[in-house]
Amino acid sequence: MKLIIVVLFSLSLSGCFGPSDEQKQRAETACEKFVLKKIAEYGNEAHIFDTYSKNDKIVVEVGYREGERWRKRGEDSYSVRICVYDEKAGTIKIPSLLNMGTWRK
Repeated sequence: MKLIIVVLFSLSLSGCFGPSDEQKQRAETACEKFVLKKIAEYGNEAHIFDTYSKNDKIVVEVGYREGERWRKRGEDSYSVRICVYDEKAGTIKIPSLLNMGTWRK
């Protein structure tokens, strides 16, 4: 019985310290714009694949297409980049391809 109470208490605490839905929405919006501006210079389409927290930051997986280049080649796939949003510090960054693994789930 004590074990069940400890597990339930731990689960409820972990939910309290995670980002709120509003924080996740702000991170998703900021990351989508940031990826389209910095990575997909001619991009006009993005899709959020996942949002989670890691190392006290919000991590957003953003898929993007680079406009006409993709349509001409007949491709329907997205390129995906990780975006790390730190609301406390007021920063947003895209890890290098070599460091993306650090931020994966």
